[in-house]
Amino acid sequence: RSYATSPYFAADEVWTFGTLLNPHADFETNNTLCGYCHSAHSSTGPQIIKQPKVLDLCFMCHDGTGAAYDVKGGRYFNGEAAVSLPAGGYDLALGSTSTHFTDLANYVYGSPGIIMTIDCNTCHEPHGTSNYRNIRTTINGQPVTVSAVAYGPAYQYKTTSGKEIISYVDGWEQFCGVCHGEYQTYHSVTTITGEENWRHRTGMPLTGGSTDGRWVVEFPVPGLYTTLPTLGPPTGAHITNYRIVSGGLLPANTYNYIITAKNAVGESVYGSILQVPDVPADSRVELRWEGILNAYKYRIYRYGGTGDPDTLDVTQFKLVAEVPDYPYEYTDNVPPGSLSDQSPPTASAARVTCITCHYVHGTPAVAVNGEPTRLRRYDNDGLCQDCHKR
Repeated sequence: RSYATSPYFAADEVWTFGTLLNPHADFETNNTLCGYCHSAHSSTGPQIIKQPKVLDLCFMCHDGTGAAYDVKGGRYFNGEAAVSLPAGGYDLALGSTSTHFTDLANYVYGSPGIIMTIDCNTCHEPHGTSNYRNIRTTINGQPVTVSAVAYGPAYQYKTTSGKEIISYVDGWEQFCGVCHGEYQTYHSVTTITGEENWRHRTGMPLTGGSTDGRWVVEFPVPGLYTTLPTLGPPTGAHITNYRIVSGGLLPANTYNYIITAKNAVGESVYGSILQVPDVPADSRVELRWEGILNAYKYRIYRYGGTGDPDTLDVTQFKLVAEVPDYPYEYTDNVPPGSLSDQSPPTASAARVTCITCHYVHGTPAVAVNGEPTRLRRYDNDGLCQDCHKR
């Protein structure tokens, strides 16, 4: 897999954390907030906004010079460093290869011929809503309800990585579907092109198949592992490698490991089982795994004994430790008598949604032969491989 990277991350840039004031709420208790965006007698834009266009107005703060959320460059400043923004960035000059913005009216693909020019105001209500990230409660005349939970430096639950980690709870394919509704249908004729198309299903469980049971796809049991964000809990982690180190507390044995991922919604099932054979006495085992974009914590489970890893009884695995979102490593030095009685879950609730594969604002991904990147999270066809493991 090739990850999308951006040349816009530079070590020699100077940043300020910006204000902790939220200008998108509490207008009744703070009567200075209106003036951040509006001027009663000298505005240069409609609705007495201080810029000619909504996009320019939002970039007065969200361009890296004011708010902690640099939506222009796709960065979040956490008080110490600039890290990647979960939704990506808008500016093509700063490393994005495709974005959701356009200054020209265009057909909305996946729609029944809608022509739109969108800006921040299309999806977000700057004066606040009950939805996550101030997403509008009505878009294109359709009701929108989306929910998510954010962990990170500015929230009650912090992250070791300094990034914001989002748990996507509900409503996301419906949110995207108010404009791109035809993409929610597995098989139909695309209105704009008149072509008969099949699409990747949304809302389907990561165990494979369709939501109504008509299609069964064989994936690793009990579910897929992927680094991509899912609707609901994450998927299990893929353990990539290990190292046996002397000078530990583990007795001689063959050890098997499962690593699950947690977020605000719940805990995943296992993604893969790693078997570490012939561990000598007085050793410890160092584990490494692939990080998951919507995982806030990881849990390490262990079973001591031989057998085919693909057929081991998951209930034999017991909790060794719970670790934070970063780094993606753990050294097991826990003697057998100190393990918890807890075993990993056996049923997965993780589902594919639009933002599993796509950024919302923009992507730095690249594609071969100048193909459009279409807001994809990873380079080329890395998205497909990240789930399907061909």
